[in-house]
Formats: sequence, structure tokens, C-alpha cells
Amino acid sequence: MSRLPIDHPEVHQQFMHGGFSVQLGSQNPFGRISVDQTIEETVNRDTQTAGGTKGFSLKRAAVERYYLTSEYRSNYLKQLRRMVGRGMSHFSHPDLQMPRITRDEADVQSIVKLLEDDWTNPFDPMKQWSKFLRSLANKANLIRFLVAEWKTPKLRDRLNDKQLYVASEESCLHITKDQWAEVASLQSNQEEADTRMILNAAHAAEEGYSAVVVTADDTNVLLLCLAFSANISCPLFQNCGTKNRVRYLDMTKLRQALGDCVCNAVIGMYAYTGCDTLSAFAGRGKLRALKLIMRSEHFQEVFRKLGQSGELSMDLFKKLQAFTCKLYTASTTTEDINTARHQLFCAQCGELESSQLPPCESSATSACPKPSRAWLGQK
Repeated sequence: MSRLPIDHPEVHQQFMHGGFSVQLGSQNPFGRISVDQTIEETVNRDTQTAGGTKGFSLKRAAVERYYLTSEYRSNYLKQLRRMVGRGMSHFSHPDLQMPRITRDEADVQSIVKLLEDDWTNPFDPMKQWSKFLRSLANKANLIRFLVAEWKTPKLRDRLNDKQLYVASEESCLHITKDQWAEVASLQSNQEEADTRMILNAAHAAEEGYSAVVVTADDTNVLLLCLAFSANISCPLFQNCGTKNRVRYLDMTKLRQALGDCVCNAVIGMYAYTGCDTLSAFAGRGKLRALKLIMRSEHFQEVFRKLGQSGELSMDLFKKLQAFTCKLYTASTTTEDINTARHQLFCAQCGELESSQLPPCESSATSACPKPSRAWLGQK
């Protein structure tokens, strides 16, 4: 901009004469607005359709006609409004209109009520605890408070003969009626609470418990229990469902029904097809991916490696591309995701949404390693 008078003097002269803004009417001399805002309030507003261009057609010729005729359609609508007397506004100040005056008076009364009646405690009682607990800091502070309270002799007496294990940050405390102590074998820096539950389940089995019940409704927990059930020396169950319809899922029986190879692949499959840290494939559910894996021992081995290593080699990524191609087109023979994307686009003559296409290679490369690493965690 500092060189504008030198490089483009005609543009600079236009700016000096106010060419960076537009005066829509002569009634309000102080009502100039920017050029882009003028386009939004005139042409774009008059020619807009519900859902944009995809709201009426995805054909290229129709979209081109839409943009080529937008200026004329906007002008015709403007002339029509002028003929019927619509849109003929003069000075209009929203601050002086009755709805704004009513709202301002209500705001003033609310402030007066706060100063006169509620100033001793301006904070409302917490009503939405679920919203409060979405904050990571609030969760951490709540756990610290509960741990500090349960460590006191007054609350320890309520345990009687029970044993309580509490995870707080990277440490885990074992609390009984008589004492409390940190458990060195349960110290962990895993990012996900789901994987830490499996660590505690394995520890309970090593301590000699006859069975372990994991209470959770998340699919993440189900798949983790299924994948690691072979490494836990006692029967493992998941307690899920509602208050009136409680279910206990036997991981041993599920593993026997699905087979070890499929169970070893579910972590990699779930992470790749969409989890907490990665978006899912639009319109391609996990059931389709699971069926594809159950039919192919090759893909079972691919996702076993992805789920156990968390590292993405070029050879492994090529195999994941082949899986993605099969996920979108079962009969395809191509193993390159960009090629499959192009073939699917051409097969539909371009009349499809971008979400109906598989991701491009660069997007898949940047996303693949992250979910597995987050799920594997660290010990």
C-alpha cells in the first residue's frame, strides 16, 4: 500500500476520491459502506437461493448461467421493488426504533436488579453440570478435590472392607480403610482415559481377582476390551446399557466368535475410520469397514500393524489406500486413492458432493498416524 501512488497511481487517485466505499442512496450522506459489503447487500442478497448453487442444480451449465445472469436478476428485482413501493427507506436509525428501545430498557432494569438485589452473590447456581465438566481444568480440579477428601480418615472409614483405586493425573492411589498409598505399577502418562481403564483391568487380574467388570457405554472401551482381552488373565466383562436395561458383554465369548485376527485389527480399524481425534468417512460407516476386514485376512494384518505400532510406513500406507478404495467401491481394482477418487468423480459425471468422494492422498497421510498413537498412549 505504501507504493500504491508509485506503482498504481490511478488506483491511488480513485481511493483518494472515496472509491473504496459506496453510497447507496442520497438520503443519508453518512451511510457509505465498503464495496464487498455492498455486493453482499445488493447482488448476492437478491440472487441467493436456499442452499446456494447446490440447492437447485449441480450441473455446470446451470451454475454458469446462475452467475452470468445474477447481475441482471438483481437489477430486475430492484426495479420491481421500486415499482411496487417496497424497499423505499429514508433515514432509518435502529437505535430509535421501538424494539430496540424496549430491549435497552429491559437491560437497564436487569442491571439495576443486579445492583440492588443480587450483588451479594452475582453468580447463579450451577445448573448444567455436563457443560461445566466439559472443561478439562474443571475435571482435573474435581478429581483432585475428591482424592483429597477420600484420603481423609473420616471418608476412609466408609470403605469398610472395600478397596478404592483412584487415578489422578499421572498417579494412581490405592485407598483402604486403614491407609492410602500410590501404586507404582499404575503410574501412567496415557492421554486417553479409555486406555488407562485397560491398564487398571490388567492390574486387577494380576492381583488375583476372579473377574473384571468395566462399566462404560463407549464403543472405544468395547473395542479396547475386545483387543486386549487375550492379555488379561481373568474373565473380562463390559457393563453397558441404561438403568433399566443393563447388559454384560463377555469379551471372551466375543473374541471366540470373531476370531483373534479380527479382534487384533479392530483398534486400527476404529482409529482409521473415525474416532475422537479423526473424522469418519462420510457415508461409510464402521459396519461396512468391519465386514470388509472380516472377509479379508490381508486387511486384518494391515490394521493389526496399524493398531499395534502407531507408525505409518509407506508400505502400510499403500495398503490403507487399497482398503479405502474398496470401502468406497467394492468392485474396484485400483489401489491408489487419488485414482479411485478421479474414477468415482468421472463415473458420476461430476454430479456429486465432495463428501461422497474418498479423501485425497495428502489428507489421508496427515491423518493416519495420529489416532493410533493417541489410542496406544504411553506407559
